[in-house]
Amino acid sequence: MGKSRCLRRALTVEERSALERRKNELLPWIVGYSASEEDDVIIALTKMFSAFPQYASKSGHGAAAQVKLMIEALQSYPAWAIAKACGKIAREGYVRVDTDQYVRETHWPPSAPELIEVVRGCATLYKDQYDSATDLLEAEVEA
Repeated sequence: MGKSRCLRRALTVEERSALERRKNELLPWIVGYSASEEDDVIIALTKMFSAFPQYASKSGHGAAAQVKLMIEALQSYPAWAIAKACGKIAREGYVRVDTDQYVRETHWPPSAPELIEVVRGCATLYKDQYDSATDLLEAEVEA
């Protein structure tokens, strides 16, 4: 969970209620995708992979296996962030570290950890706001 925080004064009932509402609003934006969204994730991944010249040489089974591995690796991330990351990577490539240098990759598709890093970046704002609301709701009041 988040860091232990102390508040100078207790939250009012209205403030607590507003924070709880905001936290509940943010939750769907940060949790893993649902079974009903899996087809959307598959489509986003397939489009992303198809944007890379080196992916075109994969056979049907190899391509399907790669998508399946990615689906398993991305289960705990929201579908919207996966789709956004895949679209961004398809258009711009992604940044990877190569011998202590950052390189923009546009020929080879990302590995699962590389894709997850971009997905996390897309969801960061929502995750940070959710964590902040959680921290405030769980904070102790200073004596």
